[in-house]
Amino acid sequence: MADWLHREMKGMSVINDKNIRSFFLNSGRFAKTSALGRSTPGPCAISINGESLAVFLVLGTNDQMFKRIVSAYQVSISEPESPQRLLFIVQSDSEAWWRTNRDKVNLTQSDGNRCSKNKFVDIFSVISDWPNWCENIGLISVSTIEGKDSYDSFFGYP
Repeated sequence: MADWLHREMKGMSVINDKNIRSFFLNSGRFAKTSALGRSTPGPCAISINGESLAVFLVLGTNDQMFKRIVSAYQVSISEPESPQRLLFIVQSDSEAWWRTNRDKVNLTQSDGNRCSKNKFVDIFSVISDWPNWCENIGLISVSTIEGKDSYDSFFGYP
C-alpha cells in the first residue's frame, strides 16, 4: 500500500483536501464515508478491497489534528468490524510553512497555526496512550516540491 501511495501521489503539484480525496475515491480502491456525528468527521476514505484501512486527512489548522485523531480513535474502537489499520496523511512541516507564506511579500518563520507532521507526532504521542487503539497506524507526510524548496531556501537548508 505504501509503495502504491508513494508512486501514485508523487506527481501531485497541489496538496489540498479536494485533490487527495479525489485521488482516493477515483482509485477504485477506496469508498467515501460519512461523518461520525455533527462536527465530528469520519475517515476521508475507507478501503473496499479487504485491506481494512481508514484514511484521515490532516491538512488544515491545528484544531483539525485533534478532531482527526479523536475521530480515528472512535473509528478504531467503535465496532468489531472496525478498520484494523489507520492512515493519517499530514502535511509536512515545509508544506505547512509554505501554505502560510506562499503569498506573502515578507516571509516569516511562522506556519500560521497550520497542522504539520512534527506537531501531529507530538500530539499523537500523548493520545496514543489511550486504551484499545488499533495496532497498525501509519503516517504519511506530504509536501510539494515548491513548498520544500522554498522552506529549505528560507531556513538555509541545503
